[in-house]
Amino acid sequence: MKILYVLGVCAALVGCAYSVTPTQYQAARDAVVIISNGKGHGTGFMVSDSIVVSNRHVLENDELTAEFYNGEKYTIKYVQSCEKADCAYGFIERYEGPHLDMACREPVYGESVYAVKNPNRLRWAISDGVISSYRKDAGDKVGMYNVSWTVMAGESGSPVIAHDGVLAISTAFYVHMANIMMPQALTFGQGGVTSIMEICDMIYKK
Repeated sequence: MKILYVLGVCAALVGCAYSVTPTQYQAARDAVVIISNGKGHGTGFMVSDSIVVSNRHVLENDELTAEFYNGEKYTIKYVQSCEKADCAYGFIERYEGPHLDMACREPVYGESVYAVKNPNRLRWAISDGVISSYRKDAGDKVGMYNVSWTVMAGESGSPVIAHDGVLAISTAFYVHMANIMMPQALTFGQGGVTSIMEICDMIYKK
């Protein structure tokens, strides 16, 4: 099986600017899936002939289905969840299609990246920008990076791709707030991206 490496024009440099070409986007798009879990949908991406990666909150459900851009659908089985980060991977049988390389390193501030994702009612959309910041709230086992676009519902599990491969996973979540001035709780979305490193450690057992 031919592995599709998603590379930028500055292949040897970390953090340099580059433009995503239609060929690069199409290669990544064909390895990205919509994951339906009975409660809604998220995004995932293939990293081998059998392994699909996404968020833990997307994959820790029953009756998981992965749909590819070409319309093919597969059942996801045998999910393995990360211990610290909101990430997981599962297995697809009899898949013979493209997959993405993982960079297996931490993101760099200002680094050019892009994502292929399925936010809300959009399908296989693309956003590009940079790694813009890092945050780690009290009690968090791992921190999250921010990107220069909004991470929305439905794109949880999307690959965040740099010149040398996938280096993070998009994570969308919601915050509920209420106080004396606003007794009725408000819900608003937040999101960020999680380093791919824990997935790399699990799959490659470093």
